[in-house]
Amino acid sequence: MGRHFITLATIAVGLAMLAGSSHAATPPVPRTSTPVAALPPLRTTDFNLIGDNIIVPLPAGYCPASGRFEGIAQLTAAADKENLTTASLYLCDDIASDTAPTRYALVKTPRKLLLVKASRSELLAEMGAIPPSELAALMNSENLGKEASKSASEVLGAKTEIGVNIQPVAADEYGYYITGTGQGSAGTQTFQVCFAGVLTTIKGHVIAYYFYAPGQTLGDIAAVLALTKAEVRRLIKANGD
Repeated sequence: MGRHFITLATIAVGLAMLAGSSHAATPPVPRTSTPVAALPPLRTTDFNLIGDNIIVPLPAGYCPASGRFEGIAQLTAAADKENLTTASLYLCDDIASDTAPTRYALVKTPRKLLLVKASRSELLAEMGAIPPSELAALMNSENLGKEASKSASEVLGAKTEIGVNIQPVAADEYGYYITGTGQGSAGTQTFQVCFAGVLTTIKGHVIAYYFYAPGQTLGDIAAVLALTKAEVRRLIKANGD
């Protein structure tokens, strides 16, 4: 199962702070009751996977594909023969302005694992330990800031004209994480992205959640990894796992 995650990731790269308040000791200030503003409802999308409804909390600034972006999502999903893409999220601003995607997120399940049911602990045991690497060490280091502007190619290896570099970098009780970079071209357009992904389980189903962003520095990778770690926690909580 573990090797599936790493190889399938290459296909996926087709592309509160509360204000404090002070209170005077005397004299007491008469107050009238005022209604408390309700918290905004949690923005979510959802999908059905083999009879189970999976809720995906929308990351800040992201929206489900709509309009022209539905076609982009369909083409991206069609190019991935080994994964079932169950959710495609793009920046709301990109959708509204009808520009090319700049950042996006994909939720997938490996087709070979559609009927596999596993607990998260079983999945993590199957994935095994994170192989030692310089990138893994940096992503888990408090000193990353000193190296944040370094090109990821200096750590991952020489760039290729078309391709991806992927490395596992972390594991915790929520999932198994990879990061990497991708570069390629389509016609006269070229792209360079970084990404992070997490393999986890939701309601017993194996789920992969990927985030993609422009840039290829270690700081870029650290940022998208932090987003992935935050969002997988929200995903798990929203589904009562």
